[in-house]
Amino acid sequence: MARRLDRRAGESEDAWRNRVNAYHKKWLEKNKEKFRAIQNRYRQRHADTLTARRKQHYIEHREEKVAYQREWQERNKDKVRAYTRKYEALHPGRKIPKTEEERQKANAYSREKYAKNLDAERQRSREKGHRRAKAGICQSCVLPTEFGTQTCSTHWFANRVTQRLGLGGDTIGRGQALKAILEKQNYLCAYTGKKLVPGVNASVDHIQCKAKHPELVGDTNNIAWVDFQINRMKNDMDRDEFLETCAVIAERAGLVKRIR
Repeated sequence: MARRLDRRAGESEDAWRNRVNAYHKKWLEKNKEKFRAIQNRYRQRHADTLTARRKQHYIEHREEKVAYQREWQERNKDKVRAYTRKYEALHPGRKIPKTEEERQKANAYSREKYAKNLDAERQRSREKGHRRAKAGICQSCVLPTEFGTQTCSTHWFANRVTQRLGLGGDTIGRGQALKAILEKQNYLCAYTGKKLVPGVNASVDHIQCKAKHPELVGDTNNIAWVDFQINRMKNDMDRDEFLETCAVIAERAGLVKRIR
């Protein structure tokens, strides 16, 4: 790499910086291949970290980037067409989908390809999962894992939507609604006041049992966060039934008198 240039006696900081920048620029012009090799080695060693940074930056500036991409495409329609022709020439039989019908055909092609190579695709997916787990990266994106699980915070709450509520669609948005409820409860169980830790004992409870009230599934007003063991005890009871049952047990055991 380029050698370090120390500041000379009596040299101003601006003059020193200009001299250093000029030297580095000259060094890069003479050693382009060497510098590219250094960059490639760094990217290979830190591929997961760099990908996570790019993903995080995209999430934080998504609206700006989408607006810029659309503006660029409008200003460079010829370049977009040239890229499309080049892609289709390199991938005979495959075209960049432009309509909903073409997108459906492309998705069907991908599913068919996956089905034909099921074992190989599953093995590839398992290896990818192992690499992500070892690097501490979410299984669904490239953000760092949290709560001692294999997912980031966003996808941990999204998974609660599919696993506990049985809903699809905008799982990310619904997951953030669940997170807001947990934060509103100050991470305390709605029944016992016990501290709730996501990934350990935090569990989603339907205040009115979803088996008896299917019309309330997905209603955030019918959701509460409780301790996992409490949720198992409540099972398919509504809130009032559960509290009444707890009162009977406490009275039977003589605990009500102690509380009074």
